[in-house]
Amino acid sequence: MAEVTIRDIARAAGVSAATVSRVLNQKGNVAPQAQARVHAALQQLQYDPLARQRQKAGRRMMIGLIVSDISNNFNIQLIKVVGERVRHKGYSLLVGVTDEDSAKEREYLLLLQKRDAAGIILNTAGGNDQLISTISHHTPLVLMNRKITGASLKCDFIDTDNVAGAEMMTRYLISLGHTRIGVINGNTGVSTGRERSEGFFKAMRELGIENAQEYPLCYEGDYSERTGLYGARYLLEKDPRPTAMVAMNDLIMVGAMKFLLRHKIRVPGDVSLIGYGDVSNSELFSVPPHHITQNPVSSGEKAVNCLLERIEAPNLRNREIIFTSSLMEGGSVRPLL
Repeated sequence: MAEVTIRDIARAAGVSAATVSRVLNQKGNVAPQAQARVHAALQQLQYDPLARQRQKAGRRMMIGLIVSDISNNFNIQLIKVVGERVRHKGYSLLVGVTDEDSAKEREYLLLLQKRDAAGIILNTAGGNDQLISTISHHTPLVLMNRKITGASLKCDFIDTDNVAGAEMMTRYLISLGHTRIGVINGNTGVSTGRERSEGFFKAMRELGIENAQEYPLCYEGDYSERTGLYGARYLLEKDPRPTAMVAMNDLIMVGAMKFLLRHKIRVPGDVSLIGYGDVSNSELFSVPPHHITQNPVSSGEKAVNCLLERIEAPNLRNREIIFTSSLMEGGSVRPLL
């Protein structure tokens, strides 16, 4: 059934659309006979003057959450936390997973824009900076874990201190006597990869190593198990091979551990291993990994709070919330001293 419009009411009542509008809004002088005809037409056509407002409000009760990878433990927990929080506030949640594909991310962003989403929480795959900046001027936005550039960007940004975390775990290995330390990183084209690389080499300057270009024990891929597998193989083919390896996210850590297990390389007896991020179900591993902690619960709750505040006050200044991390010891690192 087609939506009844003010023009339909006007035709049925034999008056102008302006007259119908004045009756609905109770503004202006309308002759009693005309008012009676308008009210009769409203009843006859079952016109609901609030229907369009409710329809618009309904569209604005959707929040979008776009993440780069669903296999990442942090993002899995993030989806759960954000979903619970937004539903508690009366919003529905649309989740998009881009698989690190900029084109997919663009499709999700345009879909949310078309559906007039109330706000967006975005863990970007990169490559859509200009579109994101444009959207941020009419849709409240919170960026998670990965920054984008753009002077006109309006948003909040939430992350852990990647530089400090990567530096912390590298200095920990150095303090135990490791000097040949291999690093397996994800994409340094996004801020997460750049900052974790910066933290690693900040610590390695103590050993005279300045950057990746001059360091042979460095492998860069993406944030996947595949990168962990290939990176571990690459590093352990070096002569001399590293005594310890740093994996720059949980999936890379799992991939590296799988490679070592398949090739009967003992952890930490033959090589020590430490990772950035909590590995899912790590308590079930025969060797629980040393790792830098992240807190998706606190990050997700803060993201929702910031987004709701920005929905209520769209002109808020840009805010940056950076959580500190800590080193959780397991059984995957041994001292050489």
